[in-house]
Amino acid sequence: MSDVYDTQIKMEEEECKDGESQRVEKVNDKTVYEPKTDGFSMEKQGYLILDRIGEGAYGVVYSAQDKQTGKLVAVKKIEGALSRPNACKRTYRELKLLNVLKHENLISLRNVLWDQNTPTTQIESKSNQEKPNTDIYAVFDLMETDLTTIIKSPQRLSNEHCQFFIYQVLRGLKYIHSANVIHRDLKPRNLLVNSNCDLKICDFGLARLDIPQLANEGKAMTDYVATRWYRPPEVVIASGAYTKAIDMWAVGCILGELLLRKPIFPGADQYDLLKRICVVLGAPPQQMLNVSHNEKINRYLKALAAQYPRPIYSIDNVFSHCEPKAIDLLKKLLVFDPKERYTVQQALAHPYLASLYCPQDEPTRSPINDPDFSFEYRKNTTVDQFKVLVQAQINLYSGMNRQTAQQTTKAPKDNPNSSLQSPIYEESEEAKALDETTKRLEEVVQISNNNQKAPTKEWKSPTSKEWRSPKNSSTVRGLGQSM
Repeated sequence: MSDVYDTQIKMEEEECKDGESQRVEKVNDKTVYEPKTDGFSMEKQGYLILDRIGEGAYGVVYSAQDKQTGKLVAVKKIEGALSRPNACKRTYRELKLLNVLKHENLISLRNVLWDQNTPTTQIESKSNQEKPNTDIYAVFDLMETDLTTIIKSPQRLSNEHCQFFIYQVLRGLKYIHSANVIHRDLKPRNLLVNSNCDLKICDFGLARLDIPQLANEGKAMTDYVATRWYRPPEVVIASGAYTKAIDMWAVGCILGELLLRKPIFPGADQYDLLKRICVVLGAPPQQMLNVSHNEKINRYLKALAAQYPRPIYSIDNVFSHCEPKAIDLLKKLLVFDPKERYTVQQALAHPYLASLYCPQDEPTRSPINDPDFSFEYRKNTTVDQFKVLVQAQINLYSGMNRQTAQQTTKAPKDNPNSSLQSPIYEESEEAKALDETTKRLEEVVQISNNNQKAPTKEWKSPTSKEWRSPKNSSTVRGLGQSM
């Protein structure tokens, strides 16, 4: 890929949108720029920044080129990732989960970077000492867009598109749930998509293990999980009974949004959200009227039950233009009582997805060991202790990337996809050394880390299959193409 950029580079200086200075290059008439990072250069780390493609509450995302492999990647600058205990925990949790969760429908974390030369002064210090660099740079697979952008676009979405997207969400979620993990923030913005309709779930910063130590602690499993419009009733009413059913409600909201091309429960606050849910589903079941830790919400639920004994606009009415099987799946997912809500296995086996369902091609994994994530319920882990843990994870990714780079250079030149293959996580001597380093570092806060190996089972890419409609056997094509 070096020949693509083998042109004369013109250097300029511009101001970026937030007022920070950027280094800008012109490469083949394309803007290539380096975000200001207090002396930390992504290009020196091996990545050529190409474009700013998005931003959110936790930082900015850039498209970039891996200078060693030529592969296009996404670089997410997580601002303040190591600034406070909660931010550190979120960062460490996502790095650790993405290190053990490997699936075609989950985003792959390729590398993690952190400026090693910045002083490690405590961020809380009120002295005049130099402020440390608390930003982390995470390198992911580059995806072209997300489901929110597609839903808001004029792109026509057929029933086959909706089936294929939801099937991939459920397929990835089946793997996540098999690991005993709850994602807790499923929404269209966290579902990345390519023009060939491949979908990957991203953003595991709010994910949790489904274990008693967390389920029974109100502080650990916070009430404000998930983005409001995709929160299930049990979270809104703060019942504390948080299970994998949280994710299944979100899948129902996403399916409804795909079919309507707009959010189905856009609540302005928790009370408005509950009202909107009752308008469509009717009164909450009796067993949910007194489960909230907030008496005000319990009273409000009883008032809603009296006001909406039956739905005003039922799912059948709201989605009357949709296929009956899609409506039936919505009814199985958008259920007040989480115990009555469809599981991911039940949803995958639903007739709406019959043309795609293939249990033999839906990989799972063993549950993640509780001790590996004991940091979740430890109370007093400091920022500096989390930094040690994060550094251990960065060391692991660095070792994996060195091994992958060696394999890439040995790949046959006549294989155009050789540089696009996923890293192979085998137990090399270097990996063993890194594993030992991690264990020693984690002993600082007495957290054991078994570093399970990722499953090596491969599965056939959806894009190489013929996904056919049960009606007319027409192959599902990519976005931007007519059906």
